[in-house]
Amino acid sequence: MPEIGTESFAHIACPRCGYPIGPTIAASEARGETSGPCTECGLHIEWESLRSVSGDPRWFVESRVRGPWTVWRAVITLARLVRPHRFWSQVSMVIPVRPRRIAVFFLAIALCLHVIAAAARINRIASTSTALTPASFAIDLVVAAALPLSRMTGSGMLIESDAVFPLPDQRSQRALHFAQSLALAGVLPFRSDYTRMGKQVTGRRVAGIILGFNYGKFSSPCEFDLVHSREVHTLLSIASVAITAPFVVLLLPTSLRRARVRRVHLLRMSAYSTALIIPLFALFVFTPRTYVTTDNDLFVPIIHFARLNGWPLFLAAYFVMVVVSMHAMASRYLKLPHATGVALSCSLIATLTTVVILAMWLD
Repeated sequence: MPEIGTESFAHIACPRCGYPIGPTIAASEARGETSGPCTECGLHIEWESLRSVSGDPRWFVESRVRGPWTVWRAVITLARLVRPHRFWSQVSMVIPVRPRRIAVFFLAIALCLHVIAAAARINRIASTSTALTPASFAIDLVVAAALPLSRMTGSGMLIESDAVFPLPDQRSQRALHFAQSLALAGVLPFRSDYTRMGKQVTGRRVAGIILGFNYGKFSSPCEFDLVHSREVHTLLSIASVAITAPFVVLLLPTSLRRARVRRVHLLRMSAYSTALIIPLFALFVFTPRTYVTTDNDLFVPIIHFARLNGWPLFLAAYFVMVVVSMHAMASRYLKLPHATGVALSCSLIATLTTVVILAMWLD
């Protein structure tokens, strides 16, 4: 007796491990079954979900179902990640990964971080700028909303422009100088003096200053800094815990032997785990911190700087968030056995790696 519909299922593979399951589906449906396990990894699959797109959530940014505008989907996807278990229970491994849609999701994260930074900067200006005139205060608010990471304020830039071009007939020069200061404040947020850069600014120097490397003269941290240049490395290292934790699944025996996972799913998990940087960043910028200052502006004792700012507390809080997120992905999305152990192991390995990197950096 010939196999029923084997040809039509030849291209179908298991969504988790990628093993061809066409003959299994044909044989199962010939027996009147609507679901069954993958013969390779044991994942229980509804056969209809492999053919239909109706199971895709309309709000998901990678959904194949026609729905709202992609940018709006990205915002909704980001909002739904607040409840990770519910989020990953609705996202199926059957949905193909769409890199362009994920890029839009990253833009939504960047916008959210900008809004948080602007809110923190405006809050700081409102609490410290009581002696400013209404016009200067309004300029400070506009600059803070546009350039929240810059330690320079709008009123400070105006005062500096007036000092450089004090004559009444130099109005156009003052405006040009102010515009130049705004542009440099956006490119070099960690510099406190934007008028003496001259021709020393190169592409490598700009990139280094943005990333926090020691190119050029840095001023000591102060209360005007949301994120000081010397904190960027530590903040990025802690944020990388959530991004790297999904890839630790490859090191676990459960994933390598009994429940193999396609690499594309780990990439998706890592991509959406970047959303965890939002609560970390919000906790960081709204937490009061005490800075160590020295007579030498070129040197700040980073080890004391890190201790005073409570990095272990930030890392511990972030570890809890990563564990919850990893458990949701392992149990609801990948449907791995022993999801709790997988989540704890992956999060712990990623966190210990970050601690080692930070210890090497701080030394």
